[in-house]
Amino acid sequence: MDNPINRVAEQQRRTLDFVLDSLGLRHAHDDVVRRDRIAELETAVAALSAENRALRTEVQELERQVSLRAGSRSTRTSWAARPGDRRIRAGK
Repeated sequence: MDNPINRVAEQQRRTLDFVLDSLGLRHAHDDVVRRDRIAELETAVAALSAENRALRTEVQELERQVSLRAGSRSTRTSWAARPGDRRIRAGK
């Protein structure tokens, strides 16, 4: 007769294998493989975090530039309209 704990453990292993396969991840069959995979993922997370920080900094700089340009437009003196010019001055 099977031990009920063994049946539960086997069902958990099958479920884990299914989930990992569904996500396209490899199942670590021993501690060495598991440690290597964790180290791989930690490296990937660190690289992605650094890229995320760099992109956030770039976005902040671009937002600052847009803000400065928008501010300088609103403080310009109005332009003189030429005959036939269809542009409308901002704020009018």
